[in-house]
Amino acid sequence: MVKRDTSFVLLYWLERSAGIVLLLCEPVLIAGLLWSWSSSTLLERFSLLFFIVWGLPLAFSMLRTPRQRLRVEALRMKMNEAPLFEKQPAYEAADLPVPVTLTIKLSRGAYLVFATFWFITLGLVLVFQTPYFLAWHVFWQVIGGWIALGALILGLSAMAFYQRIEVTENALTVQHGWRRRSIPWKEARLFAVLSLDEKDRSRANQYELSSERIILRWVHVPSGLGFTLQPGNRDEYKRLLEELRVYIRVKTGLMVRDLR
Repeated sequence: MVKRDTSFVLLYWLERSAGIVLLLCEPVLIAGLLWSWSSSTLLERFSLLFFIVWGLPLAFSMLRTPRQRLRVEALRMKMNEAPLFEKQPAYEAADLPVPVTLTIKLSRGAYLVFATFWFITLGLVLVFQTPYFLAWHVFWQVIGGWIALGALILGLSAMAFYQRIEVTENALTVQHGWRRRSIPWKEARLFAVLSLDEKDRSRANQYELSSERIILRWVHVPSGLGFTLQPGNRDEYKRLLEELRVYIRVKTGLMVRDLR
């Protein structure tokens, strides 16, 4: 038996609730757009139209995703009945220089692109709305709030996308943001695939290693140009990840289960 994903229940209801609320907001936004069409500015009409067009597919996505989570959790609880992943790692000595550390984090270019976009957006808002902000005496408050919001989004994104994998002779450690957890090899009970690479459907994208007390999950495929890898060479990073699959198989004796 492996640890039940207790955060799953909370995320399940949060996603479904958010999807339903967003879906119910669509008629309100459409009514607001039609009612204020003649009295609103071009930027206000564009903003409302953007949220209407963007919100509908997002709402349906939020309603659909929890069903996949239900399937994954059901398979985890019956792991011995879960199908085996088609592409199993070789059961042989891994060419992995243990101890080794693999990391993914946002690149400096990603920070620069986001900051540029954020300040351009602020500039566009000020071009159309500065007279209103001055009349309401909130001009500097808007600028300060916008910059603070951008810094918060960037900080949360940096934590969300940070991944650190540490492999030693005794355990596997995975860190996401500030959350860091380890599983000794002898305590591992489940080694599984959660999703596939969108560009190469024969390769897995997300893996899980679980014990009776801990759940470790990590992204297996190197991310795009907005991320910095360690080791810095992308081919070497991919090779080490492939060898990590072999190493886990050897150290735990577990076959890879398919939880998709």
